Amino acid sequence: MSVDTKKVVVIKVGSGTSNVSDQELDQRWISELTRIPGVEPVLRKPGHFPTPQEFSDLVDADASAVLGAFVASSLLTEDFFDAHPKLEYYAGQAHGYEAMDFSGTRARGITVVNTPYGANTVAEYAFALLMEVYHHVAQRDAMVRSTDWQAPEAPHYMRAYPTQDEAFGKTIGIFGFGKIGHCVARIANGFGMRVLACDRYVTNPPEYVTMVDFDELLAESDVLTLHASLNPSTKNLINDEAIAKMRDGAVLINTSRGGLVDEEALARALKSGKLMGAGLDVLQDEPPLPTNPLLSCENAVITNHVAWLTRGSRLRQVDVAVETYQAFLEGHPINVINAVRE
Repeated sequence: MSVDTKKVVVIKVGSGTSNVSDQELDQRWISELTRIPGVEPVLRKPGHFPTPQEFSDLVDADASAVLGAFVASSLLTEDFFDAHPKLEYYAGQAHGYEAMDFSGTRARGITVVNTPYGANTVAEYAFALLMEVYHHVAQRDAMVRSTDWQAPEAPHYMRAYPTQDEAFGKTIGIFGFGKIGHCVARIANGFGMRVLACDRYVTNPPEYVTMVDFDELLAESDVLTLHASLNPSTKNLINDEAIAKMRDGAVLINTSRGGLVDEEALARALKSGKLMGAGLDVLQDEPPLPTNPLLSCENAVITNHVAWLTRGSRLRQVDVAVETYQAFLEGHPINVINAVRE
């Protein structure tokens, strides 16, 4: 490796879906990174969430940058930094990241970024969950296929069992107004919904979005959708106290992190009828434990943490990661998460 060459280690997870292969992703990483002059890409494939020592061993000692990695306090330690003295850039693999003390990275001059590649994808999925809660499409499909419509006791064909609701004219509250939140707002506006959002860092929203505080978001929303990171201030954000402030018959959507929701409290609200329904792509424990109270809630739609997982988003993840790294090399870093926020 020449003096001017920067070694970039990519921590690559599997494709996770059948319509994009690991080989295609490998080729995408290599081809996109080699477009940047002076970059030597190296792929590492741990196959599982690594221990701190395994992670340190995956990253070459002379690496300048790490892409596609995990932003976790268990990995970004003083020992890791000491073992990688040339490291200047560290990129998380996703929108979300673990809340942690970034002072060590700032002191060492290491830029830490996230990779916001799936905003539209996750926003679409949030609405897919909402449509399922409101319209029960999968349940109706199963009913049509399983019913003997020629039988005398067959139900009337054009009846809504169970009843439906609609998004038009309702108020949606978006907690966390980053890239995904903005995409959710745009879709909601297209559905004819009143759009509220809560995010202390956003001061100039689109004209069709009204920024409110958390209590007003709870009180005014027919649909509350979560798009915030999990940290000590947001853990179990949706608890008994918060649910009590929500509108009767409201819907909760969560495509962010399961830890934002007190699952016992949500289950009580769903079973009592306080909340009409919930659409959840994330849970506190994944896969769920058999004791998870939400599994027995018929008005909860639960999917297996796949809101982000489309062919387009997997390929876009690579492109955004490389574009973000190139912006750093050009002197105007973007998506920085370890900057000091006033």
